[in-house]
Amino acid sequence: MKLHHGAILTVVVGALAIGFGAAGSGNAAGSVTPVHRASPQVASPSAGFTAIYPERFLDTRIGGVGAPYGPIGPNATLTVDLSNVVPVGTTAVVFNLTGTDVTKNTYVAVWPDGQPRPATSNLNLQTGEVTGNLVTVQVSAARKIDLYNLTGTEDLVGDIAGYYATAG
Repeated sequence: MKLHHGAILTVVVGALAIGFGAAGSGNAAGSVTPVHRASPQVASPSAGFTAIYPERFLDTRIGGVGAPYGPIGPNATLTVDLSNVVPVGTTAVVFNLTGTDVTKNTYVAVWPDGQPRPATSNLNLQTGEVTGNLVTVQVSAARKIDLYNLTGTEDLVGDIAGYYATAG
């Protein structure tokens, strides 16, 4: 795509709009560089993100931290109750999900409890490796999420970084 001098191209990715300008911003390869980034739009004007001090809400390596003791088995779903971690009105959580003690290459999917499991993964794990990924996921009205493991077994660790909630 070729922009005329002074033109602005706006690209919308999800809820984020990024403006690109052609006026003097092109490089030798003819591409353009960002000149303006709009702030992300949230689903509702009354919703907002609250960052919190990281707190471990899930650790299957030790019993009683979000789940019973023991690794997640193959083709298994674990429901995690976050009602003691985030307030009423929470619509989504942001957390680091780590897989450890992985016995077989697998993936973990995360989604709101009570909804159909998505066809996508949030964490891809390799045998013998410890791997983490930042996850943002909607929660159910009861503030629960589900985690699914495809194959093998692994321990899962979750550390919350923040949440989205409606005002009020």
